[in-house]
Amino acid sequence: MEILYLDTADRHKIRMTCFAPDTKPKGVIQFVHGFGEGLEHFADLAGFLIAKGYAFVVHDQRGFGKEAHRRGVHGSYENFLNDIEIVREWIGQKFPQVPVVLFGFSMGGNISSNYILKRGSKSYQALVLESPWLSLDKNPKKATIALAKFLGNLNKNLRIKSGLNVQAIMRDKARLSEILTDGIYHDTISMRLFSEVREHGEYALENANKIKIPTLLLGAEQDKIVSIRAIRTFAERADKNMKYHEVAGGYHCLHYDLGYDQTRHLLVGFLDGIF
Repeated sequence: MEILYLDTADRHKIRMTCFAPDTKPKGVIQFVHGFGEGLEHFADLAGFLIAKGYAFVVHDQRGFGKEAHRRGVHGSYENFLNDIEIVREWIGQKFPQVPVVLFGFSMGGNISSNYILKRGSKSYQALVLESPWLSLDKNPKKATIALAKFLGNLNKNLRIKSGLNVQAIMRDKARLSEILTDGIYHDTISMRLFSEVREHGEYALENANKIKIPTLLLGAEQDKIVSIRAIRTFAERADKNMKYHEVAGGYHCLHYDLGYDQTRHLLVGFLDGIF
C-alpha cells in the first residue's frame, strides 16, 4: 500500500492512499471513513471495487488513523470539508475525465452529506451514504450536550472516551477483533468534535431535500450506534434522486458485516447504473 501526503493551507499533511485497476477505471470512489478508523481498514473493500473496475481513494481524517497527532482532535469541522476538496483535486489530476463518487460511512456520511450541502455537488457524479451519523442511537441528555459544546468551544483539545459499544459495529467478530487490536482504531473524541458532528447531523436532516445528485443511502436495521430512525427520516425528506435501502438484521458497518455481499451488490448495482 503506497501512502501519499497532501499539503493543506494550515500545514496539516493529509495521509491518503489510492487503489486502482490496471486499466482506466469506470469511476473513482472517494471514501470518507468513520469515527475511530484509518485508511488501512479499507483494503478489502477497495480490492472488491477494483475487481469491478473502480478506483478507490481514502484518506485519514483529522484526529484518526495510524499517524494521528492528537487522537479525536480535528480543530474545526471545516477542516474535514477542506480535506475532501484537496483529495478531490488530487483525484482530478490522477484520473482526468473520470467520474467521481463521494462515499461517506458513519461519521464520514455526516461529513460527506454536509460537503454536498455546503460546498456543492459539481465535483461529484453521485453520493453514497452508509449508516450516516445523523443522530446517535442513544443521545446524551440535553445538559450534557450543552456542556460538551461549552467546553469544546473553550478548548478544542479537551477529549473523552466515547463509550462506543464496539460489539454493535458488526457481527463478524473475527474481523472486528482484528480492527480493534491493530493499533489504529481508537474511541477518543474531543468535546468540539462531538458537538460539531451532532449539529451538522441536524443540519443534514433539515436539508435532505437539497441533495440533488444521484444518492444511495444504506441503513442497518439493527444499528445500535447511529440512529436508524434518523436515517429513515432523512430518506423520507429527500427527493426522488435518493434511493434508500435498509439491510434487514444488519449492523452498523454494513460493508464488513455478516452478509456484506448484499451491501456490496447494492453498491455496485448503483454505481454501474450511473456509469
